[in-house]
Amino acid sequence: MGTWRGGAARVAACLIMTAAVTPGLVPDASGSAAERNTRLPFGPGEECRFSVKFGIVRAGSASMSVEPAPPGAPGDALLLVSTARSSRFFSTFFMVEDRVESVWSTRSRLPIRFEKTVHEGNYRKHESVRFDQEAGRAVYAGGDTVDMVPGSQDVLSAFYYVRTLDLDLGSTVAIPNHADKKNYPLDVRVLGRETIDVEAGRFRCIVVEPLLKTAGLFKQEGRLTIWLTDDARRLPVLMKSKVAVGSITAELESYRAGVPAIAPPPGPAMGEGSGR
Repeated sequence: MGTWRGGAARVAACLIMTAAVTPGLVPDASGSAAERNTRLPFGPGEECRFSVKFGIVRAGSASMSVEPAPPGAPGDALLLVSTARSSRFFSTFFMVEDRVESVWSTRSRLPIRFEKTVHEGNYRKHESVRFDQEAGRAVYAGGDTVDMVPGSQDVLSAFYYVRTLDLDLGSTVAIPNHADKKNYPLDVRVLGRETIDVEAGRFRCIVVEPLLKTAGLFKQEGRLTIWLTDDARRLPVLMKSKVAVGSITAELESYRAGVPAIAPPPGPAMGEGSGR
């Protein structure tokens, strides 16, 4: 069952940062250029649910949501939450129940705190880290402090950050990443355009391929391809990952629109360095 942990669970976890748009639920993109530039593609109330399949068998489900700033966080922050869970059938011999959270500043577009709770088979892990962006340090619960590249994203916030970017065909976006007390580069290649059908409907998409040199959500055990809606929000609706014994897909099942957040003028968020 290492396949689920190394493949399907990771694919499901990748969807933590994603959302997918259903027809008729696209927020109004009207307004001045300045308003469009500061309105983020996501905000509180957004929730997406995905099915995860190993071949043709449903292996589990994933969800992601965006919530308001939690107590003690800066007022401009958002709480990004992801869960991944194995199906009843798969759980009889290998249970997966993961939860990942990132407190993310809309002002700096950088993470402030990151927390994950992982239960995969007999493997359990809980990790909490505070990002001191000004000092370039990641401070882990228990006291360990690790130098990081200033401006680093965590494995969840990186994908929300990608949603805020312009993606030009043929380009590669480089994003510094910090995970598991190590620094990793994340490159996102923009491959082309396609129209695809998923459980939630038909979508015009841009195809991207993330390359992360780490044992993180996008661990390169095989090629991972993501289809993002070809609109201003760049929302992933389908993910495919090749593994040694087959392929794993994650598709949008349902979507609830939130209220797009308005990013304050660029600059450090209050309390960002301390995480208090």
